[in-house]
Amino acid sequence: MTDLAFASAAELAAMIRNQEISPVEVTRATLARIEASQLALNAFITVAAEPAMEAARAAERFLGIGPPAASDRGQAASIN
Repeated sequence: MTDLAFASAAELAAMIRNQEISPVEVTRATLARIEASQLALNAFITVAAEPAMEAARAAERFLGIGPPAASDRGQAASIN
């Protein structure tokens, strides 16, 4: 599997679509990477971890019962 930290949004979307990974796994990996590097980089003012996890769980529910999702469902994003 591709290291999620270096996967593009398109790669993540394809892996989610192919059920190789889940939105929750992507979000957990992203939050873990933020936590591991935040002290050194100080790149984020606020990390909304719980809302991100709630959105990832909602995306998983949507993917389990609905039509194919938009390519950005469940992908974490950061804006600096």
